[in-house]
Amino acid sequence: MDQDQLCQIAALFGQEPVGEIRELTSGHINRTFLVECGGKALVLQSLSPVFPKPENVMHNIAQVGRVFADAPDRSVQIPEYLPCGARNFAEFQGEIWRMYPYAGASGEMSPFGTGAAFGEFIRILSSQKLRLKEALPGYHSFQGYFSRFMAASSASPSRKPDSAVITQLGRLGETLSQVFTADLPKRVIHGDAKSANIVPGERPTVIDLDTVMSGYAAIDFGDMVRSVMREGVPDMADFRDLTRGFAKGLGGLLTKSEVSSLYYGILWAVGELAVRYLTDYITGEGYFRRSSGECLARADQLLGQLRGFMAMGGQITEMIRECFL
Repeated sequence: MDQDQLCQIAALFGQEPVGEIRELTSGHINRTFLVECGGKALVLQSLSPVFPKPENVMHNIAQVGRVFADAPDRSVQIPEYLPCGARNFAEFQGEIWRMYPYAGASGEMSPFGTGAAFGEFIRILSSQKLRLKEALPGYHSFQGYFSRFMAASSASPSRKPDSAVITQLGRLGETLSQVFTADLPKRVIHGDAKSANIVPGERPTVIDLDTVMSGYAAIDFGDMVRSVMREGVPDMADFRDLTRGFAKGLGGLLTKSEVSSLYYGILWAVGELAVRYLTDYITGEGYFRRSSGECLARADQLLGQLRGFMAMGGQITEMIRECFL
């Protein structure tokens, strides 16, 4: 995508003339550019082809924007997508593009602030009925990912992981199916609640809304914990602050059974991501824009993290209970 084409796309959103354009490469999925227009910094982004119906993604984002616009006294915000006619996206050469003001970071989010932001996000979206469409079929289906992983392992025995890893992940899937039953309430969740998706500010901005979906609050909790405590032995002071923040943001929304499921949400988030990276390593192609070697290294990190959380299960569960009292 050259500069002239990017300027043409920006013009579809009424943004011209365009000054400096710079690609942002920190994300793994979408192509993202930082565009200067009339002294304003804007994000111009194309949706990845991993989304089979990108218009569904933008429909869901519009639904979320409607609820946030009606929410009084909120302490978090979301990006305001620029209109292109009557829609919140533009089509250019077969791709879906969107544009919104750049939320520059003004510091680092604390674990408490991260938890509070994602908790409030779920609470706000529980205030109204949303008519969401499926954006990414099978997303956060642990069993679906595990089945694809097993099929890929069988088709490529030279890259098949150790049998102990396969056994561990298979048992995790059985445990999750026993905890996350049809009786457990579902909420509208972010779906990718990593700490990098909160931009600090006077009112923190929750970004990357492509995966908003109906799901268990424990999934967002697990993603937060996984992303805040990536390395080594979990820092329990940070974990306590993150959990206290999440509880505060939710404001008593969760049922007792949902609170009891939060620990298993950590195992789900870490285990699922490990399975997905292992599958990309085996097949050499997939969701993440990383080489096979990078995928294997990341999977090994996640498996180590999973073992650490399992070893501290009792302590983690008790701390969650205390934070939600």
